[in-house]
Amino acid sequence: MLAWIAVVGCAGATERGQLAPTGETDIGIFYQPDAPESRNLWRDGDPGQQLQLRGRVLDVDGDPVADALVELWQADGSGEVNPSRYRTRQRTRADGGFGVLTALPGYIAGAPGVWGARHIHVRITHPDYAELISLILFEGDPRLEGLPYPDLAVFVEQAKIEDREVSFADVVLVLEAD
Repeated sequence: MLAWIAVVGCAGATERGQLAPTGETDIGIFYQPDAPESRNLWRDGDPGQQLQLRGRVLDVDGDPVADALVELWQADGSGEVNPSRYRTRQRTRADGGFGVLTALPGYIAGAPGVWGARHIHVRITHPDYAELISLILFEGDPRLEGLPYPDLAVFVEQAKIEDREVSFADVVLVLEAD
């Protein structure tokens, strides 16, 4: 598996007690509360490439945030947004971890600016921390050039598993105390 972790929004600050909170963005127009709880959004026959997204939620001291509610929503692999698909919510484990098998999001047709790049929306809530609304962007995406959120891009590892292309991305999201 992967040996690196991208700390989203931290601009390289990785020492304990030195983590900057993940940068915030707008919630976007497709957010809907009460997404289903699922760790597998991929269905056989879905367009695009599978993405195994693994993440951790930490506080600025580098400690895991257990029982945070992580909500994710995105376009499918062809860039279509369907309010009943590619949405999930889940609670972080004791180590702050969460994960989902999904699709590497496609480009949303006609979407301007940051919304035109491949992205996954994320909202994290916990009673002891400030709400975080942000994006997960993907390094190497040509549509990222000139966008205001360079620290939100994560590396995507490509692999071939049983004759299909699969992408892997690891991400750490950092919360501020409320």
